[in-house]
This record gives sequence, structure tokens and C-alpha cells, in this order.
Amino acid sequence: MCRESPTSQFTGLEVFGYLHVNSLKSQRSIKVLQFIPMANSIDRVLASAVEGQAQSPRFVQSQLSSLHAALKKEGPAIRATIESESRHTTAEIQIQYALALEAVAALFAESNLEKALEVEYWLARRESSLSHSVAYPLAYILPSSYNFFNACVTAVAAAIAAGSCVILEVPKMLSKTSELTQTTLIAALDPDVFIVVDKRIDVASLPQHSVRLFGSAEPNVVYSRTDLVPPSTRTVAIVDRAADMQKAAKAISRARFSFAGQSPRAPDLVLVDEFRIKEFCAQIAKLTSQYFATQLEVNGPSPKGTVKARIPKISAQSSNKRVQRSLFLDPEEPLPVSPVGFGTSLRGFYTREMFKLPKPEFISYSDRSRHLARLIDGNEVSEAMKLRRAAESLETKMNQPAGRAIGFFEQGILVGI
Repeated sequence: MCRESPTSQFTGLEVFGYLHVNSLKSQRSIKVLQFIPMANSIDRVLASAVEGQAQSPRFVQSQLSSLHAALKKEGPAIRATIESESRHTTAEIQIQYALALEAVAALFAESNLEKALEVEYWLARRESSLSHSVAYPLAYILPSSYNFFNACVTAVAAAIAAGSCVILEVPKMLSKTSELTQTTLIAALDPDVFIVVDKRIDVASLPQHSVRLFGSAEPNVVYSRTDLVPPSTRTVAIVDRAADMQKAAKAISRARFSFAGQSPRAPDLVLVDEFRIKEFCAQIAKLTSQYFATQLEVNGPSPKGTVKARIPKISAQSSNKRVQRSLFLDPEEPLPVSPVGFGTSLRGFYTREMFKLPKPEFISYSDRSRHLARLIDGNEVSEAMKLRRAAESLETKMNQPAGRAIGFFEQGILVGI
């Protein structure tokens, strides 16, 4: 059964899928929405993961290009939907959308066909590849609810750029933003390598060496070694004694109140030097009142009106434990929380290296390796002793005067200066 518009709700047994029918005469692509049994769709993606269908550089480029075009086409609808369902300002919505597009474009630019061909034929040229890595066959993504659209797009794009097939888990929710994000991704990406599910898939049924990306920490989940999990510690902002108090207060206020106060990097604790705390508190009080003034909604025709503050929403976030303890970062970019083991990316999106597994390849010995092998095979004691004496002669001394030496200041003390 097919329908022309993807407006139906997801069910537990069905997912959205698109058929791409190319007409050789008109060179047009016809997209038809059809219902595909979930089990069959998952089997297709799992089979593609085993075959490595998503690892071709040209295929990666085509998928990222299609995704970028789909996001631009649906841009007005996406921005309008986010505005209707969130408390984000217009500028914040524009930034969230723009950064998602930038992430896809940047990942597309990193997909270098010439470099991929060079790496492919390293072994044929009898060259070892020490930095070689391969994509996880399957990436199972559970996006964060914070900036949902941006979280979904950047995570899926990074996994596709790495060469992984993707299963995106999105629970059923009455959210137009969620539905529009899903339909946009499904329309843009090949159904053989991408699928959206609304129920958890058992990790045992996933291919070996699959990776799961958790946008938010889940307390009842047993994580495996390859799972990408966000930190569960709190965020601490440190204001140094030499800091510019006005800039520090502005940055902390912005982090606390921008994006409706929901940022995982909104500071839970601010540590200020005791000699500057009064100055800092004065600046923070001034800026906080300004932020609260912009967060008020006035309803009703009466002169006084009915004032509804958004303070409870913001205040409730101070107890959120799913945040990262790190050096403070300005939140102009709605950065996803980097998984444990990866440094924070200032580009504002997930990287494809997160979805790759190191796999160095060796085809030839180095001169030193051949020399050591000759010593071992021939039991050449004299040559081995030369190697030992050479290692013992290596210098590791510090160029620092001894404690008893007389330095510059000691000389002044001795002569009475």
C-alpha cells in the first residue's frame, strides 16, 4: 500500500521507506512512500552492514549530497516546526539549522576520493598503513532530546561519512519536529543503509563490532566496550582571578539561559576567586535580570496583563546530572556532548572518527625490525650487547642546576643587594 505524503504516524510494525524509480527517458526520480515491514527493513540494513555496502567513497558522497539537498529543501518547514514546539529564539533556531547544514557539508568535503584510492592500494604498493582504520559495519544511534533535529542530523551524517549503516532509534512521540526530521532523513538516504525504529533492538542481534551512540546517559543500560556514551558528571565553570568579570558573567549567563536553559553544558556549579566574587555577582545579577526580562511572556489585553515566567523550566535544569564536567565552552554552537574518550569537537558536531575502528596494516618490515629479527634468529650475542650498550649510553639528564648551586637571586643575597 503506497501513499503520496509521509503524514502517517509510525507503528510498532511499520516504518517509512522510499522507493527511488529512475526514468531513463525523463531522467527524473520518483519518490513514493510505501509501508515496509520493519523486520524486512532491518534485515536489509543488517545485510548491507555485513556486506560493507556503505563503505564506498562515492556512495558516501552521494548520500551526504542527497542529505544536504533534502535539508535545504525542507529548511523552512523544519525551522517553523522547531519554533512552534520549542522555546528557542529565532536566532537560536537559525543557528541550529545552519550548523546542521555545515556539519553535512564539512563531512562531504572530508570525503576525499583520491585519498581513499591511495589508502586502498597501500598494500598493493607494499606500503604499511599504520594509521589505517575501518568503519564499524553498523551504527545504532539514540539521539539526545536536546536540539533533537541537530542531534539526529549530525550523528547520522557522521556515521554515514565513516561508512557505517545506520539504525536510528526514535521513540514514539507527539512531536512534529521528530516526525519531520525522520521523514527528511528517510527521503534522503538509501533504505539499504538507513532505517528508523521506535523500539530498542537487542544488542545481541546486531552485527559483530557494531557501535551504539547514546546522546544521553541511560541508567538501566549495560554499556559494552564499543558504546559511545556521554559523560554523566556535572559541568563546572571556573572564573579565575585574572578573568574579565564582565565577559565571564556574560558567557556563564548565556550558557545557563540560551536554548531554553536545556544545554548539557549549562554550568551546574560556578567557582569564582574569592577576591573577585563581589564583582562577579554584581555582573551576573545585572545580566540575569536582562535574560529574565526577555524570557517573560505577556498574555491578555489588560494593561497589566498576565505575566508567565519561564523560570521553572530553567531552574529545573540545575539538577540535571547528565552533563559534562569540563572547561567552560561558550554555547553559541549547540554542541553535542562528546562521548567518553573523545575530546570536545569545537566544530559543533560528531566526527566520523567516532564511528571508525583502528586497523593498522603491515606488509613489510622496517630496517630496525629486520635487524632485530637477524639478531634473534642467529643468536648473535655480540651484536645484541652492542645494542644494549648503545641503549645504556642514551642521555636522559635534566639541564637544571643542582639544588646546592648558587643562582642569580642567591648571588644577590650573598653580596647584600
